[in-house]
Amino acid sequence: MRVPYGRLILSLLLALLLAPTTATAQAQSDDDLPIFDAHIHYNRDAWGLYSVDDALALLDRAGVRKAFVSSTPDQGTLMLWQRAPERIIPSLRLYRSSADQATWTRDDSLLADIQERLQSDVPYRGIGEFHLFTGQSDNIVPRAI
Repeated sequence: MRVPYGRLILSLLLALLLAPTTATAQAQSDDDLPIFDAHIHYNRDAWGLYSVDDALALLDRAGVRKAFVSSTPDQGTLMLWQRAPERIIPSLRLYRSSADQATWTRDDSLLADIQERLQSDVPYRGIGEFHLFTGQSDNIVPRAI
């Protein structure tokens, strides 16, 4: 089959001429893309530094339109979600305090707390972040959840 070189050269020239326009349009549209932050914590130690309104204003300034939030304790997530339910996507963090990070896999008192929170009217869309180390996956809490 014979390739019509005239058409090939014309196509290449058009591609080269249009490439900068396409790249510019792409760069401009990339600047307008919404930011979804999939890893935010609003932990107790931040509450005294940043009010809920301050935290949401920081998201505004950063261009974050939606955020997947988990906090220790969970009240941090709930405070943000209650103020901006269309923007904050709550994730259930298993830790009631930072001390739970070391013991949560064996602390069966967490199970009732987790169950109660999951049955609340909060639309949790995830569980975590939590830390699971070698040998802990067979402990009572990870097995139950």
